[in-house]
Amino acid sequence: MQNGSLHDVLHEISPRPVLNWDVRYKIALGIAHGIEYLHYDCSPTIVHRDIKPKNILLDSDMEPHTSDFNIAKLIDHSSASVHSISVMGTVGYIPPETAFTATTTMAKIKKWDVYSFGVVLLELITRKQALDPSSSDDTGITKWVSSRWSSKEAMEDIVDPSLIDELMFTAAMEEVKKVMSVALQCTLKDPFERPTMRGVVKLLEDARTF
Repeated sequence: MQNGSLHDVLHEISPRPVLNWDVRYKIALGIAHGIEYLHYDCSPTIVHRDIKPKNILLDSDMEPHTSDFNIAKLIDHSSASVHSISVMGTVGYIPPETAFTATTTMAKIKKWDVYSFGVVLLELITRKQALDPSSSDDTGITKWVSSRWSSKEAMEDIVDPSLIDELMFTAAMEEVKKVMSVALQCTLKDPFERPTMRGVVKLLEDARTF
């Protein structure tokens, strides 16, 4: 695809391309709409199970396209449970409950994609990787952001500095805060406390201030 993957744009290309807030918001909402379509408008339902920036391709208009369905799961709506499901995906994007899961329900497996999307959303806002390769510990982006968010640390210490330069003292900074809140809801430890992808789309649309 013309602009490569979201991972390339966020982390690999040097010098880093400018990504203003409008572009990041468009990418976030586009990814959310795509996952919502898989969860609600496909029959059978599709759970991707490997949502990450490397699997988000960007076209010439920076519209996102989800790719790599090799480990996607088709869910039969006639079954209340999904039996013998193997935990697959990429470290850093796999939700914590999968460490204890042998079987799961349809509602819970959909929340796997919600968690992964939340991590991608955090990457879009901070421009940090899900797992920092330069870090000496295994603290991922979710813990890094949530610890600072809960301690009311200044937004400029969390958000990508280029966004701070663009948005400081503008109404759009409130929009960034709202989208950050959505990301943290998506990455809650309890899958039942996470919104559905349909709920995520609504929250993102409501976050838009102009």
